[in-house]
Amino acid sequence: MQKKIQKFLFWFILIQPFLDFYWLNTPPLSEILPFSFPTIIRIIGIIFLAGMYLSKKQSWRLLKRQWWIIGYLIILTLYCICHLVHVAQFKSLSATSYHYSLTAEIFYLVRMFLPLIVLYITKYLKFSEQTIEHLVQILVGTFSGIIVITNLLVISLRSYGDGRIGANFFAWFTPHYLSYTLTASKGFFYFANTLSAILFMLAALMIYFFIKNFNWINGILVFLLGWSMLMLGTKTSTLGFIIVLAAWFILYFIHAFIFKNIHFSWKIITCLIALGGIYLAIIPASPMIARQKADAMMLEREKGTKYSEPVLNKKLATGLKKTKTKSEREQYLKSFIKENYRHYSLDEKFVKKSYSYKNDPEFWYGLMTGTSTLTRLNNRFTEQAMLNQVVKYNNNSGDRWLGISYARTSNIFNLERDFIYQSYSLGWIGAILFLGIYIISEIYALIAWVNNKNNHKLLNSALLLANGICLVAAFYSGNVMDFLTATILLGFFTGYMLSLITKKESAD
Repeated sequence: MQKKIQKFLFWFILIQPFLDFYWLNTPPLSEILPFSFPTIIRIIGIIFLAGMYLSKKQSWRLLKRQWWIIGYLIILTLYCICHLVHVAQFKSLSATSYHYSLTAEIFYLVRMFLPLIVLYITKYLKFSEQTIEHLVQILVGTFSGIIVITNLLVISLRSYGDGRIGANFFAWFTPHYLSYTLTASKGFFYFANTLSAILFMLAALMIYFFIKNFNWINGILVFLLGWSMLMLGTKTSTLGFIIVLAAWFILYFIHAFIFKNIHFSWKIITCLIALGGIYLAIIPASPMIARQKADAMMLEREKGTKYSEPVLNKKLATGLKKTKTKSEREQYLKSFIKENYRHYSLDEKFVKKSYSYKNDPEFWYGLMTGTSTLTRLNNRFTEQAMLNQVVKYNNNSGDRWLGISYARTSNIFNLERDFIYQSYSLGWIGAILFLGIYIISEIYALIAWVNNKNNHKLLNSALLLANGICLVAAFYSGNVMDFLTATILLGFFTGYMLSLITKKESAD
């Protein structure tokens, strides 16, 4: 039975890239059933996995001894009930209460719990290192291969905006370089931020296997992975690969000269230096740098024109002085915001859809005149400001602890800062209960790695690095901890890390 469970979980992990395809997660396919096909497949898969695991008497005996697991499940259940009761009583400016749905909220809570089941079961499955190497190789080949091939064929979806890219990798080096929105590519996948965190995590593991098994297959996969992370074009992916390389330089020397548990090889160091040099040479031509240049050009372009912020602010102040009633002021603000929000570096989807200027023009007036352009260019600031305004209007102290629901926050906008975002959707209690497990596991494993020489294995270091940087990427770029492609992989590798770095409680 143990081998059957391992085999099922192995293939379940391998199908995750395909379940993350854009078209499966967006209309019309995502609207055929109440929930998307990938989510339904994952729920069925994990229920089946849990059923196989719990069909063993040894598993039940182990679970009965783990009083902390039982206690956690009881507390989590009580929280979910309190959360659902609390978010049902919500006051908002939106006529639809930001499209809140009880069914969708329950489904979200289930989704958040599923990767924790994967984490728990993986901890007791005792995968071999060779199996994990094959798993990582296939995942890297799938994710990176799709990104690279679709980029070169110019059929990839854009990382920024809708539609397909307009040019491939080689166009980066031509005089007629296109906008980063037409060159940054995410293959056929759903969210660029989610994909960035996944590749960041896989990079730490793939480089480990390249060091451990220095061969052409692993070398090609590392190169392919770095290339795809450049093509993806986000800061997390572009800088992530070079950060992982730097981290591995440090870890390699620690293990070779301090722990003295690996043999130092100039061949490996030379290859990593060469790879890093090529990567750094390409970065100046990458979509990430093109985006930074585009933002700078936008700021310079309108300086001194009638669309510059100082000029518009004077026009706005003059217009407001002419209004005599609250209704006149509101109408003038709506008209002004509609005509000029772009000149204040505000995203159209924020102003018109996420938190409509028609419902609360005073909020957008305060944002336009009370913050700097550089602040507004940081979308995360605006995203959080909108959520703060929604919470402020509801005026319920319970929102801090029990949240305002994912159904609402996702229909406003997914704040690209995980952990902070879940403090809005789930409240701090929910965020700790659902996400704290990953952080606690990482801290626990890190302490065990530091304090116990038996844990000073290179693979343990690789897993600590991989899981840690995934959590950092989630906080930095968002759109990770709410998306099952990323959290199922994170849950799996966290569980595998705990299986190696802690005293095993046998479930056989």
